[in-house]
Amino acid sequence: MAYQNHPVIDLTADAFAQLHYEFESVKQELKRENSLIPLITARAGVIAATVSREAESAFTEFKVYQSVPRLAKFNMLIDEFFREQKLVAFYAEKLHISPNYLNILCKKHLKISATQLIHQRISTEAKRLLQSTERSIKEIAFELGFTDQAYFSNFFKLQTGTSPSDFREDLQVGEASSPLKE
Repeated sequence: MAYQNHPVIDLTADAFAQLHYEFESVKQELKRENSLIPLITARAGVIAATVSREAESAFTEFKVYQSVPRLAKFNMLIDEFFREQKLVAFYAEKLHISPNYLNILCKKHLKISATQLIHQRISTEAKRLLQSTERSIKEIAFELGFTDQAYFSNFFKLQTGTSPSDFREDLQVGEASSPLKE
């Protein structure tokens, strides 16, 4: 059950930009001497609607996991083994089905391949480690089961569009200049 295992909802870039704008607008309005409460209430409504729309897609995935127990089990197995096992065949064997059938289930219900689901989990963990630890990229690569830093960097860039070092650097630059850090 993805939502329970990963309670953070990934926002689209558009949703993030909209939420950032709305929160900034509320913050600016609150700084005014005569804040307009109806304006703040309206902006809070936009924020709630945006979050609701984004959460709906996460809960749609949750419903899929409830209705297709094998996919829920696959997701739990990924959480347990993604560091050591990156091949669909390993997970299919644990589920007592063929890799091809596991792929069919994923594509039919989640609209992505089984391999993509595994890669998403690895990418999520890589981003978390890059953001929340001071470990070197080589250490993170090793922790995620990559024997070679270059292979990890290529994997990460393919998944995210940026290198691990650029990702970490962008986070640090963003934190330093973030208007939300006041």
